Amino acid sequence: MDERPSTTWLPNTDQFAVGDEVTLLVETPALEHAAWIAYGAPLMALLLGAWSGQTWGDLGGLVGAGVGLASGLYWVRWRSRGLSPHLWLERRNQS
Repeated sequence: MDERPSTTWLPNTDQFAVGDEVTLLVETPALEHAAWIAYGAPLMALLLGAWSGQTWGDLGGLVGAGVGLASGLYWVRWRSRGLSPHLWLERRNQS
């Protein structure tokens, strides 16, 4: 897993101060939906392309799989503009 730090900018609606410990929360259904689209759509397009191309033999199946994968990835890139999940911050318990 990638352990590099990443930066996410969120509005400071709860007036957190520098040094406050916060937890970054994400809506689970939105994250799962985005993951299914990002991984499932290209996989299904690849399989459908391979299946439809196999009528022209092995080479047709290979070309169909490539075209299916490329079209699936293009569709995900086009569709992903509205997939960003809702993020928010919550103050951590200081107990």
